[in-house]
Amino acid sequence: MNSNNSAESDVQLDTVRVAKRRIKKTQLLVIAVLGTPIVLAALEFVTAPPRRVSVPYGHLIYMDADKPSDRTANLRGMYSANPSGMSQLMIHEQEPPDVDAGPRQWIEQPAVSPDGTQIAYVRENIVIAEDKHSTSFDIFVLPLQQPHAVAHQIAALGTTAKQFAGLAWSPDCKSITYMEDSIVTTVPVVGEAQAATRTLPPTIHAVPLPEVSWSDYPQIGLNNRLLFLLHPSGTLATDDGPTSLTGIQCFAVSHSGSQFAYVTSRAPKSLVIAEVAALQTVRTLPVTWGMSFLGHRKITSIGWSPTDQDLAFTVSKMPFPEDELLVINLKTGKESLLPERVAKSSWAWAP
Repeated sequence: MNSNNSAESDVQLDTVRVAKRRIKKTQLLVIAVLGTPIVLAALEFVTAPPRRVSVPYGHLIYMDADKPSDRTANLRGMYSANPSGMSQLMIHEQEPPDVDAGPRQWIEQPAVSPDGTQIAYVRENIVIAEDKHSTSFDIFVLPLQQPHAVAHQIAALGTTAKQFAGLAWSPDCKSITYMEDSIVTTVPVVGEAQAATRTLPPTIHAVPLPEVSWSDYPQIGLNNRLLFLLHPSGTLATDDGPTSLTGIQCFAVSHSGSQFAYVTSRAPKSLVIAEVAALQTVRTLPVTWGMSFLGHRKITSIGWSPTDQDLAFTVSKMPFPEDELLVINLKTGKESLLPERVAKSSWAWAP
């Protein structure tokens, strides 16, 4: 009898031990599941560059990152942020209350004039009705330093399905240049002058441009003498023809027009600064943006500060529809992480 009781007691103890081990494993699993993201987020925070409230001087003009919408598309606003970190809404994308039909106005490719007094952007006009669905594009210019300013249209691109690239201000702020396929068009910002067009050499389009999204379209940047084109293939060219620079992810011409900065797929964590005249590298700046538990991050755009003393650049943050914005001082090499989360390549550093 005692032996039976002892056996039953041993079985009960074993059952209790097994139950405790299972409970402990479950607790450890829960801690791992809940704690791992927290630890990874902490590592990302600690390894990222120091933070600052906004750009050190001037104004940051940016489209905010895509936000959830209860309508048919994610709507964004265009903001202006000063060095104190205060942001002001300038203009917002529009959609009608009726989610199934009506006109929509979306904003793309904001570009600030060199003197910081105006901003140009592309407005995409979408009309959805029961019997048709049409899309057209216009270029607008909005004054930045006038209270209650209203944007005015300077060009109607129509319902073109051509490859579109731009926008690039002339150094004197009197005109804007954009490209459709191999046709380069310069539009006056004010006055009654007609738009001027010219066709680029065929060698620039040796590689066909694929159908790609807005953020992947060719980029253009003007200085006093040259027009730079960046194809999706990664080839940098002037209006005289292709250069030897390939594998470029993004680039930007300085406000002085004497230098340009770019990033290549061969060195994705370095900003290369080169002379415009000779296309020769002046210096290379290594950059970092901290750890990311999702990985697959890359520099998506570059911009010069109004004084050409700093560079700002955006870094993708997959799978989120936003880029982080960082600033690096060219003299000290010190980086800073800004709080703004911006839409893909839709920002500019204005005076």
